[in-house]
Amino acid sequence: MSTPTITPARRRVQRRTLLLLSLAQVFSGVGTGAVVSTGSLLAVELSGSEAWAGSVTTTMTLGAAVASALLMRLALARGRRIALSTGLLIGAAGAVGVVLAAVSGAFWLLVASGVLIGFGNAVNLQARFAATDLSATEHRGRDLSLVVWMSTIGAVAGPNLIGAGGTLAAGLGIPALSGLFVISTAGMLVGMAVIWIGLRPDPPTSSSSVGNRWPEPTERSRLRLCREVRGRGCGRASGRCGPTPDREPG
Repeated sequence: MSTPTITPARRRVQRRTLLLLSLAQVFSGVGTGAVVSTGSLLAVELSGSEAWAGSVTTTMTLGAAVASALLMRLALARGRRIALSTGLLIGAAGAVGVVLAAVSGAFWLLVASGVLIGFGNAVNLQARFAATDLSATEHRGRDLSLVVWMSTIGAVAGPNLIGAGGTLAAGLGIPALSGLFVISTAGMLVGMAVIWIGLRPDPPTSSSSVGNRWPEPTERSRLRLCREVRGRGCGRASGRCGPTPDREPG
């Protein structure tokens, strides 16, 4: 199969897209990384039982599964920028919900908020594929892995900010464990702003405008394609396929 011609304009847009997605991943990764550690502690504290320690992580995973399908449909209809920004906004709302749950002592709200944070987690996963929309074929693995590493930085940094979150919580007069989710909210909102403001042009729509040029098929490639279609034949001169139900083209 032919591969698209990668123009200099397309390379520039791709480099910029990678930079923006990587930056957004660092900030949004802080939000999702906080759930695994501090979310578990909050679940035990609010439920009064260690049996519920993994409840928030579970609902976040379920939320990410639902969000993946919804954000995929949104991306197809409106583009990557809208889909990724919307997911992070919903994730930020989930982080706010965790803070409210800690303040009110409502365990059900904590669990429900985990579902919303799952949208942010889904964005972190889908951003990896957004990084390959304009990639050259031989660089797709490298571009995807770069964004994966950036999300890992945020996920590792998030739980390590629990001390700063505790200081912030003391200043705001809220429970100590909820302070990290204030930072998570800010991180997701910053990540959303980076994508919303910076991801222009949108990778899928820009592929046709910045050099996604496919070479004209050769006569040989036309003939090979025709042979792969069972029950059809080829005219060698025109490269067109016509019905020949009883035999393969000669």
